[in-house]
Amino acid sequence: MHKRFLTAAVLAWAAAMSGIIGCGGGGPPGLPESQQAIFDEIKQYEGVASFSPEVGIFEVDLTNSKINDAFIAKLAEIPELARLVLTNTPITDACVPSLKKMKKLVSLEVGSAKTIVRTEYQDAGDGKKVKMDTIVPVPLLSPAAVQALRAALPELTISGIEEMETPPENAT
Repeated sequence: MHKRFLTAAVLAWAAAMSGIIGCGGGGPPGLPESQQAIFDEIKQYEGVASFSPEVGIFEVDLTNSKINDAFIAKLAEIPELARLVLTNTPITDACVPSLKKMKKLVSLEVGSAKTIVRTEYQDAGDGKKVKMDTIVPVPLLSPAAVQALRAALPELTISGIEEMETPPENAT
């Protein structure tokens, strides 16, 4: 009976200490309590969040993660978020209303995902069929979505959208 009491006491102490030192989830020490759950969720997506005790989370990198548009709405609740990296994620134009709420956002990276297109053609020399794989950029956001973001957040720098830029009207 003494052994069972000791085990229960040690488990209770460990549970209490995990909350104090931040080992039991809820984010690292110094992170504002209101952002601890979102910090844990960013880590679950294998993302990286930078923070300071003074302002909380100010930068999130979710490169190559499987986030969705609904998760962007959660990120919009971070008041001091200044930089967001969404390179190679499955976001769509549906996340734009949430992005537009991020009034402190100054840098957004939305590098495109890539897809491979396999084409087959007949070689003129020997007549054999040749297969060729081409990596094609697939924009994460439409030109209209990018334009809406720029209109709502004029200070925002959006990178990774070169393939979406439209040429000037007088270009040949």
